[in-house]
Amino acid sequence: SLQKIKIENKLNAKKFAEVVVSLVQSIPYSFNIEGDCNGYNLPDDYSDAILSGVPCLSFIKHDILSPLEFFYLKTGDCDSRTVLIYTILKNFGYDVVILNSNLYMHSMIGINLPSYGKYKLINGKKYFFWETTADGWELGILPPENWDINKWYLALK
Repeated sequence: SLQKIKIENKLNAKKFAEVVVSLVQSIPYSFNIEGDCNGYNLPDDYSDAILSGVPCLSFIKHDILSPLEFFYLKTGDCDSRTVLIYTILKNFGYDVVILNSNLYMHSMIGINLPSYGKYKLINGKKYFFWETTADGWELGILPPENWDINKWYLALK
């Protein structure tokens, strides 16, 4: 289906990547917890968010959904989203990476396309950050709470 969208709409590399990322951004967010979402050892920000209505999936192996599980459940967290986008864009020949931060407890896709904004330099190439957990985030724009690129590392190339 994505190939058909790309061809029928004559999308260039950047526009097609925008279609893929916006597709995933539009899917509702949920926490993925290896244990019980009602457990007592969750970080405070997780517990507060869950209490305020953010969905949570309990007993998710390694806290991450496979791309098929993500599409089946139609929800997921940041690392499940980045793995899905990474898989799709890699399949279409894109130069992508997964960027993680232990400090921010977050994961984002990085893409080597001509752009502006925040990027991580890896082996002389610019990989622009792309937030995937909510609608509207554009290539190269980092949320203010995740701004320090020195706190991000290459998780997968």
